Amino acid sequence: MYFIWNIQRMIKAMLWIEVLFLLLFSTNVFPQANSDYLKLLEGEASELKLDNKTKNSQKKLLPKSIKLFGQGKETVQGGDITELFPGLSQQQFEVVLKNNYIGSYLFYKRLPVSKKEEVYGFYQENPDPTKVRAKILQVSKK
Repeated sequence: MYFIWNIQRMIKAMLWIEVLFLLLFSTNVFPQANSDYLKLLEGEASELKLDNKTKNSQKKLLPKSIKLFGQGKETVQGGDITELFPGLSQQQFEVVLKNNYIGSYLFYKRLPVSKKEEVYGFYQENPDPTKVRAKILQVSKK
């Protein structure tokens, strides 16, 4: 009887020791995730911006013609074109919207043809993505 009672007591003690170690080791993980060093790195990375020279050099690398899905052998992976730039056809404009600005594209595709042409005309005058997206919202609210 004493032997069984002693084994049960040792099992309970071992379980409490395991729980204690788990608590000690798990509390160490949380401060590392919120360390000042990581916050410093995130702060530095959030302040990085491309200068005009870098942006211009990236625009030069863009292809002269945009390849659309399903047109022959040439296809574009989703997200290849990251900026709207002047000179896109309406079909290309829609593909760029769909690949890179899906929320705006969902509003755009529900517009009637006349309002889509209005948005496309606005894009031809001003190819800035933020302004085009604002225009899509403005036209969809009319």
